[in-house]
Amino acid sequence: MTTTAQEVFYRVHSTEYPFDAEHAWSSSPGLARSEDGSQYECECTITGTGWEGCEECDGTGWASSSRGYSCCWDAEDLLRYFEDHLAVSDSDRVILFTGEHVGTGPDGEPLVIPMQVISTMTWDQFTSTSL
Repeated sequence: MTTTAQEVFYRVHSTEYPFDAEHAWSSSPGLARSEDGSQYECECTITGTGWEGCEECDGTGWASSSRGYSCCWDAEDLLRYFEDHLAVSDSDRVILFTGEHVGTGPDGEPLVIPMQVISTMTWDQFTSTSL
């Protein structure tokens, strides 16, 4: 279900990549991505299963990313997600932003195209204010 454009979302985002509507694509973490982020290197190239017959990439080695950034509805969801799934690096920042909810990611998280950044902080700043 698509929601209004003024909802607030939380995301951990690497400083290596721009944070804007143009680059709002999601794919599995740790995989190489195309310059604009709209495609990612298919896991069949990493696992050695080969491209031939791969349903994910249709034999190209590149699969389509999902439109919108993977994010969370609130601070508690973001904390819980990273406790369960991933480590946050020093080059990551937490971004609080408004945007348009355009879909749902593989973990049930909202996929969102950002409209306006409300605030940006380090993970340490975020956890010290969110706990």
